[in-house]
Parts: sequence; structure tokens; C-alpha cells
Amino acid sequence: MKYLLAILMLMSFSADKSIFDQNIELLDKNGVKVTMQDIPITRDTVLLTLWATWCSPCIKELDSLKSIKSGSNIQVIAVAVGTGKSINDEKQLISSHQWDYNFYFDTNEEIKEYLINENILVEGDYLTDRDGKIIFSIPWNLVYVKGKFIAKSKTLDCLSNY
Repeated sequence: MKYLLAILMLMSFSADKSIFDQNIELLDKNGVKVTMQDIPITRDTVLLTLWATWCSPCIKELDSLKSIKSGSNIQVIAVAVGTGKSINDEKQLISSHQWDYNFYFDTNEEIKEYLINENILVEGDYLTDRDGKIIFSIPWNLVYVKGKFIAKSKTLDCLSNY
């Protein structure tokens, strides 16, 4: 039932809309304001992943995405959500993990609002084509074990076809 709901919600997204054509305001890693339209797309397939410093499954996933070879056809764009006005904690985490992705910061939660308004599940990862049209979202599997949420992302499994 959960997957049927996800499919129905994705089907309601207009095939003509591009997430990268939206006037969603973000900060780049230098704290400069940019919009989704300003993000350079360099590959045919884009993995747009939403994350937060308090989300340990997100951090584990960003670590696991290092296995995507730089020569692959997939560009990883990571957007930190719920960052507030300061991006210092996020920048420290990025540096300590030596992540080498395109990072942006959604200090006003505009991307989340956009996805909700378009009836798209706000669930973590979105695979898009070069034009920013969402091919599909990649849901998280959350499991509650011994008092903790443990997430196993299906992202790497889904990307094996790209």
C-alpha cells in the first residue's frame, strides 16, 4: 500500500516540470544565494538527495554514495534541509567526512515546500534526468530495532542501472 501511494503521488507530478527550473533559493557551500536554476548539471542523470546533520541514516547514505565513481553518468547533488540560518554545522560535517559532492543548503525549506505542493513524497532521494524531470523517488526503508531507527537506503541498488 505504501508503494502504491508513492507511485500515485509521483504520477501526479507534471512530466513537463523540472525541479531545476524552479526559483527555489538555496545557499551554496560559500554561503552565496543561488536558485535551483543556477546549479550546473554536468551529467545525464542526477541524484538529488536531501539530508540533515541530525539524520544519521542520511549521513550513512552520503558516505555510501562515495562508491559512485567520478566517471559514472550520475551527478550527486546534496541539499541540506532544515539548516536554519547557519550552515556551519553542515560545512563541518561535509569536511570531516570528505564528501566531494555538489552541496547546497535550503535554509528556508523551500525545496521541501515545493515537493509537498507538487504532491511528491519528501523522502530523501530523487533521480532526475539532465533536464531535472523526476524519473522516480527512492524511498527509505525505516526499521525500528532496539530503541533506534535504522535505515537502509535502496539508493545504491537503484543506481546500479544508471
